Amino acid sequence: MFSLVGSRNLSFDYADDVVDILRHCGRVSVGCCSGADFFVLSAALSGIVPVSHVSCFAAFSSSGAGSCRVSAVSAVRAFASAGGRVSWLAGGSLSIPIAARLSMRTRAVVSAGSSGCVAFLSSPSSVGSVAALRFAVSLGFPALAVPCGFPASDLPLLGVGSWVVSPVLSGAFVWSPDLGGLF
Repeated sequence: MFSLVGSRNLSFDYADDVVDILRHCGRVSVGCCSGADFFVLSAALSGIVPVSHVSCFAAFSSSGAGSCRVSAVSAVRAFASAGGRVSWLAGGSLSIPIAARLSMRTRAVVSAGSSGCVAFLSSPSSVGSVAALRFAVSLGFPALAVPCGFPASDLPLLGVGSWVVSPVLSGAFVWSPDLGGLF
């Protein structure tokens, strides 16, 4: 399973790109926000990919309590009603501030995607998406970035290493850590 993350303000212009990568990845874990998460949930709800191939991690409850302005509550609830697997309050209880819950939810999404993390970045400073990529690297998972609207040369560094063109996913770049001459 891959984790698929993306900027909450990812333009609808990239919806088809998200679906293309979703088809390639097979099974994915996603969060609960607008942007890439919403595009994946919409693809599952419209039958483009099987609902059973998507796992959603929500930072809010099944009633929508604890959501915020970037939450895709209706899409997540519709996905759950269609038989989709949703982990409610994946970032912790409602007593935890939303920013911390979203961060912990993102870690849950990435942890579920041991095959790698694919991030759609609307800018090089997409804080949550870059944090997800860094967390994936810290777990030893492959990290892939799709720059949306900016050159790949502006992709943020995830440590010592570099971004290289993905041999598999069109438009994506794979993080290649510098092993410092270990081999």
